[in-house]
Amino acid sequence: MINLLIKESSSKARLTTALLLSFLFIYPIFSSGVYYIDDLERSQNGISGWTYLGRPLSDLIFWLFSLGHQGSIDISPLPQIASIIVMGVSIHYFSKKIFNYPSISSVLITSLIFLHPLFLHNISYRYDSLSMVISISLCLYSFALDTKKATLNIVLKSLLILASLCLYQVSAVVFIMLLMLSETMKVLENRRINKITLTSDLSSIVIAYFLYSILLKFISDNNRSETVFSHENWANLILINYKKIESLYIMSYDKLSLLVLMVTFIVGSALYVAKLIKDFKNRCASNKFLSIISIASPFLIVIASCITVLILKESLILPRIATSFGVIVFSTIYMLNYFSRKCASIVSLYLCMSVILTSFALGSAMKSQYEKDIFIAAQIKSSIDNNEVSRNSKTTVIGVASSSIVEENNSRVFPVIGLINSPMYDNTGSLLLKRLGLNGVNFSFDRKTWIPKALSVCKASYPLAYNQSFSIYNQDGQNYVFLGVSNKQCRQPKE
Repeated sequence: MINLLIKESSSKARLTTALLLSFLFIYPIFSSGVYYIDDLERSQNGISGWTYLGRPLSDLIFWLFSLGHQGSIDISPLPQIASIIVMGVSIHYFSKKIFNYPSISSVLITSLIFLHPLFLHNISYRYDSLSMVISISLCLYSFALDTKKATLNIVLKSLLILASLCLYQVSAVVFIMLLMLSETMKVLENRRINKITLTSDLSSIVIAYFLYSILLKFISDNNRSETVFSHENWANLILINYKKIESLYIMSYDKLSLLVLMVTFIVGSALYVAKLIKDFKNRCASNKFLSIISIASPFLIVIASCITVLILKESLILPRIATSFGVIVFSTIYMLNYFSRKCASIVSLYLCMSVILTSFALGSAMKSQYEKDIFIAAQIKSSIDNNEVSRNSKTTVIGVASSSIVEENNSRVFPVIGLINSPMYDNTGSLLLKRLGLNGVNFSFDRKTWIPKALSVCKASYPLAYNQSFSIYNQDGQNYVFLGVSNKQCRQPKE
């Protein structure tokens, strides 16, 4: 079995494997039929708005899908099907470029750049999945690109990295991490570092980020690009962001898979350091210096994966921002592969199977949650329509619904499911009520105003409807729908 994975295989077999892995990774998500968070509003109101968030090429993709019309249309699951193709082709291409031997094992290892539990969050979005997959793919193509002409390399790589930034900003560090891994392996193998190539790659990164920073000034004025350095307690903010990311990484895999990954990381790093020490005497002075510095490279790659998020003041530490986490996994197995192809094949096969299993578990949990949310929304609409007072009032939704039983069960084994699954909350609840035909829904993101107002009403009046899933209070022609178990401050029904 292992020999079958590491022996030379045809391009057709490798491409088929890459596409099959991509399909098994994405299929459980789009087959669940869930409209995930932003998907609800995009499908109902046709909004796009990615340009304002610094992602103009994401708008361009749906401008093309909409045949040049403004806004977005619901053509699901076409974007996710396209994601399968883009992902599979990119895995096949990059494995061919970075590995010296064409095998199924090289495809399995490369696929880990995409196939990791945190990236399931990105795939869950019907509208965003394709742009996020392309953003990583462009970094892979940029890194593998070599026209043999330094100036042309800089121009093309800069444009590809810039395009990645314009699709999903946090993915661009994939290029930086791959560059770090490449130079680390050169030191390990005692190969000469090409200063011209390295300078060219570094220049491409600087130029791409410089151009993107200029572009941001014209297309976006939100505060998501503001760094922590504008705050007097910037060091504390970085530490807070780091702890959140650390927790996110720890919850990425199930316990057994996380143990396998951590042991592989430790073993690979130990073997790397041991070889550097063993060959130290035979290295020239410059390589000896690089050997000492490169000891920290496995940990620097981990730090590089989250550097963009660490320095942002308004960091939303969610699984979807960890698109570069797959490069950490890939680098770990790639390092082990240098010392033992068989061991790397076994570990990569196991991690692929683990994440595919996670995807199926997540798909089931999301479907169960969506069905529960629709059911609760239908009950809320029915309760409002069947009461003369509430029927003639406007409606605002407050709070968060409870998780489904399937989600709670599946997340015991795969904790990342709890991070990705999104029970109905005020915004999505309002959208679902509109979807079901309820009139007068007046949701606002001004929660600081609405929540205290809703609490003051529920403290002073009895509910029009009350159960374990929601409660409805009314005052002055306004319904206040509390999702989940009723707030303890609110009045309960008369006995």
